[in-house]
Amino acid sequence: MNTNSSYTAKISIAPKANTKVGSLTFFTVPIVLLLLAIPFPFFRHIFTFASFIVTIIAALSCYAAYEDMRNGVKRNRPAKGFTMPKWFKHAFFIFIIAVSAGLRLGWYLVSILWVINWVCLVSAHSHVKATYLPKEDNNA
Repeated sequence: MNTNSSYTAKISIAPKANTKVGSLTFFTVPIVLLLLAIPFPFFRHIFTFASFIVTIIAALSCYAAYEDMRNGVKRNRPAKGFTMPKWFKHAFFIFIIAVSAGLRLGWYLVSILWVINWVCLVSAHSHVKATYLPKEDNNA
């Protein structure tokens, strides 16, 4: 639902979106790649390159979420089936930043990219949450 009729939402979330699969994929793949990068230098290159790609995607998603919020997009909340602990997201980014800095990936540029990813993820999440309909209107 959109209050501005000429604007089409950039982010669409299905009411029955499987948030568990998305969350586990987003948080597991970088951890596995980074743990593989410790003994195998090949994975350091993969993680470095993937960090650039993830940062571009995170920045674009943050911009899209901001545009949706600014143009008055209203959407239903996805079905609640999976909730991560509040501390997990921050612990994940601290772990990724610390290990990538310890490996000196991209002359510490990868650590900076993951700080940017952290900011973009928190910002995009808050912008998307701002577009949700109130809980009492969710069933309408």
